[in-house]
Amino acid sequence: MSDSTRVVTATVVVATCDRPAMMQSVVESILAAAAIPAELIIVDQSTLAHPAPWSAEGCEVRYVHSTIRSLSRANNLAARLAAHEVLVFTHDDVLVGPDWLEALTDRIDTDRPRTVVTGRVVATDPEVDGGFAPALNISTEPRSYRGRVGYDVLKPMNFAICRAWFEEVGGFDERLGPGTIFPGAEDSDFGFRLLEAGSTLEYVPAAVVRHRAWRDGRAYLPLRWQYGVAQGAFYAKHLTRHDLHMLGRMRDDVRRRAVSFPGRLRRERSRALGDPLFVIGNVVGGARWRRQRRGERRQGRRDASARS
Repeated sequence: MSDSTRVVTATVVVATCDRPAMMQSVVESILAAAAIPAELIIVDQSTLAHPAPWSAEGCEVRYVHSTIRSLSRANNLAARLAAHEVLVFTHDDVLVGPDWLEALTDRIDTDRPRTVVTGRVVATDPEVDGGFAPALNISTEPRSYRGRVGYDVLKPMNFAICRAWFEEVGGFDERLGPGTIFPGAEDSDFGFRLLEAGSTLEYVPAAVVRHRAWRDGRAYLPLRWQYGVAQGAFYAKHLTRHDLHMLGRMRDDVRRRAVSFPGRLRRERSRALGDPLFVIGNVVGGARWRRQRRGERRQGRRDASARS
């Protein structure tokens, strides 16, 4: 550690699965930054463990191998294990900026735990032919969000939160996210629940991570389908007869995609097809979520009847 390196009293969480080279790269970027965390927890859900002798003065690096594959479970596990009150989450396929950790945590105040800070996500240059990175937020304008925003504002690979508030809101829903039958939308769900519970979400563009463009073009449409199914499950989870907010969000999203579709079709024909695929996935995911919940309720009634 150089004389200018600052140690931030926070726990950084990196979840990874079967991407050891990427895991190595993100850890190196975290430990080489101008500010490093007092604790770094790596939850590795790979088939084989990939521990490495990472070290940095002032930072305790903890490697945890888990055979359960679920990004939400990995994040929740790390939150339970964390030694510090400030939690910072990122993913294995990003590279953090030199001032990333300071920019995120400087806005966190444990005396006002309901403030959650999220940052900018930009793509690296393509690493493969046609490479792309999803889930970007390239805005350079700071923003503050409260209440019902109407769209997703939390980026799961770049946010900081107080652990007490993370636990009070309930952490990530382990039925959503990569590793589940709804392989995404864990960030949509968690961000929505944070705002519903009274959070202020601060967008700090100075807190930059670079999302690696390692997926090739063939992965684009399958990924849009997976994200659409997961987003549909998220809509169904929060849609009730007494609160139609999610129905409005889905309608507005479909409208935005329909308006932009003709232009996208002219500019990028193959990728434009991801928009209708995403919308169809919403319908499938919503129906699948409701069917699964009905099955769980029936099983719960059978279990209760067997115990009585």
